[in-house]
Amino acid sequence: MITLTNPFQILDVLGGIATVDYETVVITSLNVNTESDGADGGLELRSTALSRPVIRGKLRIQTNTDPSIIVEFRDLGFFKKVPLSGAQASTVSNILQTLQADVEAGLITLALVSGVQS
Repeated sequence: MITLTNPFQILDVLGGIATVDYETVVITSLNVNTESDGADGGLELRSTALSRPVIRGKLRIQTNTDPSIIVEFRDLGFFKKVPLSGAQASTVSNILQTLQADVEAGLITLALVSGVQS
């Protein structure tokens, strides 16, 4: 979970002036594909005002073709694409490969899968 430095504010009622703060962004899913060297995931913008709905968004990480990270909250009209340098893309790719290897090792260690990592 990421606590935002400056909470995102949304009007409490249409046409009103009172706002509701959305303080956190949470990565809710992450699908890593080490073959294409990237990941796709879900994001949620959340408010501590429990009566407020969660706002869902998307995360895309690309390290091969067009290295970049994209964050999108379509309902808010928010789209941000940040290009990655070669060094940044390499670092992110290594992180994704390590994640994949660690999950595989865990499955073998817990005897959920019988085999050897390759």
